[in-house]
Amino acid sequence: MFQWFDNWFAKKCKQAWENYCVVEDSQPPGLTAINSTILHQRGMNFTIYQANGGYVIVYSKYDERTDKHYQALHIISNDQELGQGIAHIITYEMLKQ
Repeated sequence: MFQWFDNWFAKKCKQAWENYCVVEDSQPPGLTAINSTILHQRGMNFTIYQANGGYVIVYSKYDERTDKHYQALHIISNDQELGQGIAHIITYEMLKQ
């Protein structure tokens, strides 16, 4: 009676799985391309806003263990070098883990 639903559900599950991990033929054997959504969840993300007197850096990360998104604000003043300030933020956030 609900065979159409089972077929539809199986098809959608297969599509979701294929979108989750995409393997491209142009890559060397053993490498897998991962959907950018997954990379976004697993990596460190920074958004830089220019402000009066410096920059505001928003650091965000997804914690898979707790299934929560974490955000932190950092300020880099104009008297600091931007690249060095970002390096300090990355180091600080990595040490917190």
